[in-house]
Amino acid sequence: MLSLFLLLKASPPPLPPKDDDGLCRVDPVPKWENDTWRIKPRALEIIWGGDPRYWNLSAGEGPAELLQVSWLEVTGQINLSRFLKKGKEYMVKFRVELRPDSFGWGNCPVYFMVKVGEQTRLWKKAYLNLKSYGQVFDVPINQNLTFRVPESCSSEDKLMFGMGRLGLGGFLDFGLGKPSAQDDFLYRKYKSLQTSLDNITNCTGNRNQAAAMTSGEIHGPHWTGEHNYEYFTNVNGVYHISAKALRIVWGNDPRFWEWIKLSKDESCFEIGAELIQVNWMEVTGSLNLEKFQLDPLKTYEIFYVIKFNADAFGWRSSPITFEVSTPEGKKSRNERYLEHYTKENKNWNEIYGGEFSLASSNLMGKIEFGMKEVKTEWWKGGIVLEGVKIRPKLLIANHN
Repeated sequence: MLSLFLLLKASPPPLPPKDDDGLCRVDPVPKWENDTWRIKPRALEIIWGGDPRYWNLSAGEGPAELLQVSWLEVTGQINLSRFLKKGKEYMVKFRVELRPDSFGWGNCPVYFMVKVGEQTRLWKKAYLNLKSYGQVFDVPINQNLTFRVPESCSSEDKLMFGMGRLGLGGFLDFGLGKPSAQDDFLYRKYKSLQTSLDNITNCTGNRNQAAAMTSGEIHGPHWTGEHNYEYFTNVNGVYHISAKALRIVWGNDPRFWEWIKLSKDESCFEIGAELIQVNWMEVTGSLNLEKFQLDPLKTYEIFYVIKFNADAFGWRSSPITFEVSTPEGKKSRNERYLEHYTKENKNWNEIYGGEFSLASSNLMGKIEFGMKEVKTEWWKGGIVLEGVKIRPKLLIANHN
């Protein structure tokens, strides 16, 4: 079970506006306590909050107790100019407590969102099982969900906030207010996915949406890859390609993928791609033979450099397909289950993705490669992709 409040930590509030009778009246929703706006659960919009099978809402100012749901979504909003100072920075926190009989918080993260007026939404994630049962704490735990009130905000602008998590096969999108210009593309793409709870719980939406994309539409929520030389290196005949140079479906949407920093001790690149959760996984890339000269007398192998987090999930449900194609039209494909790699969650793994050789008469064009799982509806996540290695094949190769 989970109980919650919402806190807005800030500097002192501005003076509330006066009504026509000259008296100062504060909206009864937020309450100012200890340099913090405190918003009680009954002022929030809680999906399934009115059904006692799922939520128990205390009378008055008490907490909201979550009994069980497969779709968690709690949202709210307040007027920016009425309760917050222009130009000041604020931090949103949800105050929660995990009861001793709580369950289901270890497998998937909870997502937290804040949106200021027409600005783009900011997302953070946190795992709630990091604290002891019975302990009241504020989330996100290790990350601050901060924002600054713009000087130009109008009397109509709202601060919108929310917390939520997906059920198996779910799709999360906080439907708060009019989207900004950047959000509008995502809204149009995702609009058809939001039909009913049954459809959401068994959602194949982002799979079908990705499948319908043409090459000219790969933008917006998808990462198309950067081809700067800094993302390609050659170390002793081994070509390293950064995740930043790869095309990642849903790679631009922080609900599914995030860019994280890598230490110099573990990688030759500063940035890696962390898969949060997705049920349409597709990562592809290419190597331009005119820029990177390979030896036509050698056979080359492709390896994906991946680290599995301790909370990795979904990798035993279906095999991952690895593909390679050459300019001459030669294609290879193999499928591999990656579940056994989850037991080595502290190590980088070089996962075999296929091999190729070149005709000496044709060293033009590109080597194209990819890893994907687009056939099933299973969700998977919890990995960090550093990039790809392409190296000459060893005489004795062991691809576990």
